[in-house]
Amino acid sequence: MALRDVDHVHYLPLFGAVMATALVGSRTATLFVIGVSIAADLAMKGRSDLFDAAVGAGLFIAVSLLLAEVGHRLTSRTALLHSILTSVPVVTLDDEGRIRRITGPAADLLGVAPEDAHERPFSLFAPDFGEDILASFVKDAPLAAPPSGYWLVRRPNGEIVPVIIHGGLLADFVEKGRF
Repeated sequence: MALRDVDHVHYLPLFGAVMATALVGSRTATLFVIGVSIAADLAMKGRSDLFDAAVGAGLFIAVSLLLAEVGHRLTSRTALLHSILTSVPVVTLDDEGRIRRITGPAADLLGVAPEDAHERPFSLFAPDFGEDILASFVKDAPLAAPPSGYWLVRRPNGEIVPVIIHGGLLADFVEKGRF
């Protein structure tokens, strides 16, 4: 029994083309690929039964549109997350208070280049945010701000900037020691 004898799998390779286009292209491009895929299948398969061809194409369109929508939503969520992380100051610390990841806006706020902040203790920038604050937060204590309501960040040039710090533990904190 050859693959050409199994009638219901001939569209499977074409789903890859639809999904790839949905992940990197627009909805219009995806619709174009769906149309070209159906035309290529009809040309290669040479169906004699119009009803069979219409049902096969209809099912392919329905499944392709579903896959394409999933692809477009994944792409838009990734773009949204990227947009947020490139515009919001976010610093990721390890359990010892060293900077593991830092976004551009956070580095600007601290007055350093991102690569210069990496692996440095966050307390160098926010002296009141020491290991004791971090340790109590890790033990489920709320991240309490100083009495003024904000933290004071000292930039390398000596300028002091008031900031509000929100904390949260990443899901893999226990395994990888990240804050």
